[in-house]
Amino acid sequence: MLPVTSIITRNVITCEKHSSILEAAKKMAENHIGSIVVVEGNNPVGIFTQRDLLVRAVAKNLDLTKVCVSEVMTKDLVVAEENDTCSGIYMQMKAKKIRHLPVVKNGELTGIVSLKNILHLMNDFIIKEMDVQDYSGLY
Repeated sequence: MLPVTSIITRNVITCEKHSSILEAAKKMAENHIGSIVVVEGNNPVGIFTQRDLLVRAVAKNLDLTKVCVSEVMTKDLVVAEENDTCSGIYMQMKAKKIRHLPVVKNGELTGIVSLKNILHLMNDFIIKEMDVQDYSGLY
């Protein structure tokens, strides 16, 4: 079983919990990402996603320059530990219907894994298996 550390993104884009919604959204746009980890120091306290932006902020006509991201972020943060396996992470993401999972070590943010990372890993595995099967009947 592969550890999640083999596929995580280490350079995590974050914002402080007191940042405005607009600041967080700009960081997401500038970095072409669908979510941003909200931190207090180096400890993740929430995650702010495109869906949070639309449903909890824009649709409610909040002032994006004045309201803090901590007021609209997803607070029930699910995290992975560095020693978790990719398959375990996939099952957790599937069960909880989440696409981005911060990775921590001793409570501190060390990376992030996305469903896209896991699907790429699965795709690579399937391709390797197909190659092995293609040659298994040869003498």
